[in-house]
Amino acid sequence: MSAGLAPAPRGPLRTAPAGLGFFTGRYNVDVPLLVAATVIVIAPVVLVYLFFQRHFIRGVLDGAGKG
Repeated sequence: MSAGLAPAPRGPLRTAPAGLGFFTGRYNVDVPLLVAATVIVIAPVVLVYLFFQRHFIRGVLDGAGKG
């Protein structure tokens, strides 16, 4: 198995969405902090999509044609 495909549940190799679990406790959730962290995690993905939106749409349309 490749090291890139192995899950990294601990330490600095944890993915950002997996790290969002630290903002929830056993019996409580700090909602404002969780929402702020979620926005920070999602913002780069949205910005990349918005910047390259034309290329994404063109690729989808080019691949959808019968041929």
